[in-house]
Amino acid sequence: LNDPFHWYNEHNMPYSLFTRSLNNPILTPNLNHSWESLKVYNPAAIYDNGKYHLFYRAVGNGADWHSVIGHATSLDGEHFTCALEPLLDRLFAYENRGLEDPRIIKLDNSYILTYTAYDGIVPRACIATSNNLQKWKRHGFIYDQFPFFKLGGFRIKWENKTPTKHYSPTGIYDRTKSGAIFPT
Repeated sequence: LNDPFHWYNEHNMPYSLFTRSLNNPILTPNLNHSWESLKVYNPAAIYDNGKYHLFYRAVGNGADWHSVIGHATSLDGEHFTCALEPLLDRLFAYENRGLEDPRIIKLDNSYILTYTAYDGIVPRACIATSNNLQKWKRHGFIYDQFPFFKLGGFRIKWENKTPTKHYSPTGIYDRTKSGAIFPT
């Protein structure tokens, strides 16, 4: 009964916390937008001022592919309208291969978006803030350096859907991936 994806009623009967939409997938790649023509996935969601907002990772085709963060809105949480341009695109060298894994929270009158900046070698958690969900100020890395492996982090190599090896690669791997802010 310790399943985090179910709640229990007064008779201790489980019911799902999540209901899969009959309209899945909610978002799909848009071939008319080069920046989101290959993949759209891994969104952050927030409901604010009568609208659902998705901030999602989008990837386009081509040799210079990179991830961006797109923004889509909906009145019902199932039928979304995507912006015509990326909300956040690479700007700094440490974002060269893109921005990934957005997570969002509202604290007081500010929105805080965490995302992963990827330079092609090392992913690093970053923060951006906004007061209107449209214009964002980037604040850079959450940590200047984070000794992932020295603090006990490890990678798992998967083969045929089975974990086969734990290892710590050599080189510069002070990585932070997929950060989030909690209100308390």
